[in-house]
Amino acid sequence: MSWPEDARPGEPVLTRCTKWPGSPHWQREGVWLGTDAHGAWLGRPAGARSWRPGADYRNTLDGVALVPAGATDWVASLARPADPAAVEVYVDLMWDVRWSAEQRGVLLATDMDLDVVRTADGHTFLDDEDEFAAHSARWDYPEDVGRQVRDRAERLLADVRRGTPPFDGSTATGWLDRLARLG
Repeated sequence: MSWPEDARPGEPVLTRCTKWPGSPHWQREGVWLGTDAHGAWLGRPAGARSWRPGADYRNTLDGVALVPAGATDWVASLARPADPAAVEVYVDLMWDVRWSAEQRGVLLATDMDLDVVRTADGHTFLDDEDEFAAHSARWDYPEDVGRQVRDRAERLLADVRRGTPPFDGSTATGWLDRLARLG
């Protein structure tokens, strides 16, 4: 997975997700921020739009998304919420995360239901296990795909609980500050 070498901070990025086996799901507006050892960072500023069939909203605070280097099975969203019960880290378990070869600035992925969530007060959990089980049966996820998604979710859950970078807070803070400077 790579981004064009001439990408500029602030350049528009669209994340386009589907559900298995290809039905429409979330699309999210954002901007290119840059890269580091963890991967590619996207800004999702307050006011940026997120939509899917049946839902449409605008972000209420700045956030960043990490498209990890060397992995195609998750994308993390990170923020600094003031409310201790609000989400600080949200890791979407995905399949086939990749940059579109046809459209500049478009990230494509298949959402695989499971999410690792940490609230600002530190409560960390694996979400949507019931949805994962139901969709696995309904859409007949291949056994190896289901196993890989579940295994990755468990590893990410442990990393988020431990605060392993990039889930340590300070890593995202630098990118959130960079996003604020673009505004």
